[in-house]
Amino acid sequence: YIDDNPSNLEIVQKILLRRPSVKLITAPDATLGFDLARIHNPNLILMDINLPGMDGLQAFELLQSYKETRNIPVIAVSANVMKKTEEKALAMGFKAYIKKPFDVDEFNKTVDEFLGIASTAQFNETALKQEAIDSRRTSTRRSTDKIV
Repeated sequence: YIDDNPSNLEIVQKILLRRPSVKLITAPDATLGFDLARIHNPNLILMDINLPGMDGLQAFELLQSYKETRNIPVIAVSANVMKKTEEKALAMGFKAYIKKPFDVDEFNKTVDEFLGIASTAQFNETALKQEAIDSRRTSTRRSTDKIV
């Protein structure tokens, strides 16, 4: 997840921590986010539009220009609610545009759609076990893990 606001990063981290098959990698700016995408080849990128330095639209263009990142689905997660910006992002190839503040269920539904994983209801069943799983989780990526 690429976002320069620590509070937004924390919110998304808390949401995705309840999902044992999702490993979240965060970046506070587009340049680091791009570098991490090239290294980790995530299954999905969540990206703010209003980033310092290179904005999310420019970062998307950069991702599209490299063979190893051009096929990674990118979802905008932005407080920019201007219809023109949303339309531009979608026309460029962003797969979805989530407006902040967002509804957690809609956020999860959108993420599920692009990760191709089970509905969030299944994750709610395992929420109580999640803390124990997190404490034992290794840095090894399992074939069922999804990187965001």
